[in-house]
Amino acid sequence: MRISGLAFLLIIAVLIVTSCASGAKPAPAPGPVPATSPSPPPATATDASKLYAVNCAACHGPARKGTQMGPALTPERLASQTEAKIKETIEKGRPGTAMTSWKGTLSDQEIDALVRFIKSTAP
Repeated sequence: MRISGLAFLLIIAVLIVTSCASGAKPAPAPGPVPATSPSPPPATATDASKLYAVNCAACHGPARKGTQMGPALTPERLASQTEAKIKETIEKGRPGTAMTSWKGTLSDQEIDALVRFIKSTAP
């Protein structure tokens, strides 16, 4: 059965009129999007463990016990180091070693979270 062009247009017109007459209102337009996003919250301990797994584990080991490439990063091993010295090492790296600078790759908040994580959280 074939519907003529005129009948098809008539059916479409009826559908449009009845849907408009049903009282249905269109969804409101979304509000304006802020020009700048709010800054992310500081990294949490969970974030720090993820940061470590992604950025540090390859050289220092997944359990932070050290490898041939990098030393252990445990609270016991770092007890004599200040948080400021650990942060400086992460930011600037260690010349003559595989430890590269992470400043610019990791944010200050991420570096601070990593420092707290390796200095005070047991593996």
